[in-house]
Amino acid sequence: MIHELDTVVLSHDMKEHNLKKDDIGIVVHCYKNNEVIKYEI
Repeated sequence: MIHELDTVVLSHDMKEHNLKKDDIGIVVHCYKNNEVIKYEI
């Protein structure tokens, strides 16, 4: 299960946001039992 303040790693490129696979981020908020997760990279 993912929790707030967990470290996350992108599994694919997100060119529209200029993010690349393996970029590292942090979970800043989890909504509705982890159905939606907000993170920052």
